[in-house]
Amino acid sequence: PTHPDEDPTRIVEDILRPIQSMLLASRQAEQNIDIFIDCPRTLIVHIDPLRVKQIILNLALHAMRRTRKGFIKCCVEVDKQDDGTSNIVTLAVEDTGPSISLEDANHLLSTSPTLQDTFDLTTDHDVGGVRMGMYISKQLSDRLGGTLSFDPSYDSRYNPISPSSSSSPSPLYRGSRFVFHFPKTTMV
Repeated sequence: PTHPDEDPTRIVEDILRPIQSMLLASRQAEQNIDIFIDCPRTLIVHIDPLRVKQIILNLALHAMRRTRKGFIKCCVEVDKQDDGTSNIVTLAVEDTGPSISLEDANHLLSTSPTLQDTFDLTTDHDVGGVRMGMYISKQLSDRLGGTLSFDPSYDSRYNPISPSSSSSPSPLYRGSRFVFHFPKTTMV
């Protein structure tokens, strides 16, 4: 049984490709980044496509704002459950931007931005909007029965230094990874 707002949704075609197109179109000239999708092409699940797309778009916009070199990647994994009728679907947005602390990530997800944050002209013009988007994503994931979290162990392993160099990657390219665990869902 599915919720009335849940439709059979093709994850790649209905959610990830449109987001990829939006990010590619909004990429700034100074951003030297690739935008990847890593998802089983035929994955179809019963979800609320509008709300899930909003969550992933907000996560991707956060990554886009922070990343100047490297990549943004939307990854999907399916963990088949023993009961045979449901699965855990995990969607992560990874980037090669500057890493953030677990404390800062939790603050992004749990604290509603103030009006001052949203319209603070002394900072980057979209900071408040991105913060609001991250907060909204957390609220939406909770309402859908899923979870949204930050993976502090993530390391993009992106190294802008040539492969022949023995230098280690700069901590600026460790990146960030936010993970949305769908509630148990049925696959088509």
